[in-house]
Amino acid sequence: MYTPIGYRGRKLPERVSRLLEVLDYEHGFACKATPGGKTITVSRDGVRYGYVKSYVLGRHGALGYHLRPLGVEANYCLLARVSVLRRRFCERYCCDRSDVVIYELSGSNKGHALFIIKHPELALDVLLREAGLPYFTDQFEFHEPLAAETKLRTSSRKVYRGNHSVRRRARIRAAGSCEWCGAQGFRTHDGGIYLEIHHITSLSKGGEDSELNVAMLCPNHHREAHHGANRDTIAEELKARVAEKYGFHGVRPKV
Repeated sequence: MYTPIGYRGRKLPERVSRLLEVLDYEHGFACKATPGGKTITVSRDGVRYGYVKSYVLGRHGALGYHLRPLGVEANYCLLARVSVLRRRFCERYCCDRSDVVIYELSGSNKGHALFIIKHPELALDVLLREAGLPYFTDQFEFHEPLAAETKLRTSSRKVYRGNHSVRRRARIRAAGSCEWCGAQGFRTHDGGIYLEIHHITSLSKGGEDSELNVAMLCPNHHREAHHGANRDTIAEELKARVAEKYGFHGVRPKV
């Protein structure tokens, strides 16, 4: 299990240890224990992005969030600002209020709170974006600004986005490669690696919104999976490939 040298706090939960390992070995973040040994800082190129504090491990979440991108030059904020900052964070990273744990401080820091990112896959997504590194995106997070004269056409056609947590975990699972042909997704203007989420059995036909029923596909094969002459064959093969990645037990791989 990955543990930074010098860390002497509580035992790291497996999901936190794995997150730090991925950030360090796969993305070049420095995960270092502070001199006191009870806190781990996560930084890259001298910029601090997150932290792990011994006393907020376990049920509280995966990674403490440095609030600098939200306009706060610290890793904690006034309780009075929590609602505004949490809403801004959730809009920025397409997540729910429940994905952020607010940990109220006591003692000399009473009246302040820490932002704790609850899930490791969200923490990884946030840090990659903030560090300007390639991250994984899909058709529901990729938007171009509309020109002033653009007119929107209304339509009664339903679009099933699916749960954003399921989509995020599927994007991390695919790691930027189409799960049908293996081709790397194209790079977006803001540094993302673009693939499209595909429900193997569509939600409109009763398919589950779960990781075992979604695949990340390049745009060409996403269209083929819907409209191609061999779409039934593609569906069966995708089910088998996704199940194989989970060991046929439905247990999702850790970040």
